[in-house]
Amino acid sequence: MFSINRKNRWLFLFILCFGMTGLFGVPYLTRGFYNVFQDATGVTNEQIGLLMSTYGLINLVLYFIGGWLADKVSLKKLLVFSYIGSGALGFVMLGMKSFMGLVLVYAGFSVTTGLAYFPAMLKFIRTLGDDSEQGLLYGLKEAGYAFFGIIVGFIVVRIGVVSGSDAVAFRWLVILYSVLSIAAGLLFVILLKDEKPQKDGTSEPINVKLVGKLLKVKEVWLITISIFCCYLVYSSLTYSSPYLVDVYGISNSTASTLGIIRQYVASSFVCLIYGVVADKIGSSVKMVNITFVGLAVTCIAFAMIPQGAAFVGMAIALMIAITILACGVRGVYYAQVSEAGFPIEYTGTVLGIIAILAFTPDAFYFTVMGRMLDRYVAMGNPAAGYHIIFMISGAAAVVGIVAGAMLYKSCVEKKKEKVSGAKAVKA
Repeated sequence: MFSINRKNRWLFLFILCFGMTGLFGVPYLTRGFYNVFQDATGVTNEQIGLLMSTYGLINLVLYFIGGWLADKVSLKKLLVFSYIGSGALGFVMLGMKSFMGLVLVYAGFSVTTGLAYFPAMLKFIRTLGDDSEQGLLYGLKEAGYAFFGIIVGFIVVRIGVVSGSDAVAFRWLVILYSVLSIAAGLLFVILLKDEKPQKDGTSEPINVKLVGKLLKVKEVWLITISIFCCYLVYSSLTYSSPYLVDVYGISNSTASTLGIIRQYVASSFVCLIYGVVADKIGSSVKMVNITFVGLAVTCIAFAMIPQGAAFVGMAIALMIAITILACGVRGVYYAQVSEAGFPIEYTGTVLGIIAILAFTPDAFYFTVMGRMLDRYVAMGNPAAGYHIIFMISGAAAVVGIVAGAMLYKSCVEKKKEKVSGAKAVKA
């Protein structure tokens, strides 16, 4: 386990944040710069969906192995490999001229982000503070990620406006994100001391018995459903910018600016607020569930807005509202693992199991939605496709409300049992 004093932990969290911005910036370019990515690469909606599904499907296979690695292998080695490997892949991507080349690069990103980085990053954050600080730490992680995303995003939007070229903007996006990722990896090499390897008395490559035991724990499934529903809504936000372009006629530069606001500006303060409030009220689970109620209302309303220039302001306002809620909840939904009482030595495995199931939208959602959008565009009615996407999001939020209520009840019961047990021991 790492031994990081309270002063140095803020330095490492800072490095983690700007590195995370770079590491995830390239594979998730379509979330903030959908139209720029599409125009620069010449791909269709369905091909974007296939890229994201390739990335997501391979991630699903690798998340669990990554969870095991985070429990067994040096977190420093995993983080360094992830950052430098992702940065290198970004530069490789700039030389790819074919769609199949992009597919191969995205498969590589699955290795650097899904296998090596994701569970290791989450476990690393958990080592930076005790259970009472997890909401704050996860919130700071998302806020820091967003802060650096704002800087990169607005620099590139300015470059795009001045050059008048989506291809130039795309190139600089990839370069800046890749440099951030590599820089973080090099700083971890220099500054972070390696932890001592933990010996748990088992030589099993993956503890099958532990996995089987955890799969029988209802809290694992409830957290999985909760994160799945959150992530599906968050994934749907990828289509909010092209929705405003295709249906309401705003420009690509305006859509990119809104994409930055959506993906980064809102996150920069909302995630931190969510983390602080969750720690104040003593329950990340409660925060997530309250958010689901807001998401259900706003997603359904976003799907029902009439077309026309007179409703552009309303559409933008609802998009920002959904963004605030979806980004805020991302700042605390991993903290539900700690609140549910899972021991830290199993954190990587628990997160690996949850990730395999909770992030399945990456494996199919973008391909299905992209194909549907292409079909409705061909029919001359793109609005209908976007309306379906956000109605699905509203339905997912309703499912999340039910799962969240059950999880909160379970956590409250566990806390009562823990208090009763402590009183019995003292007696």
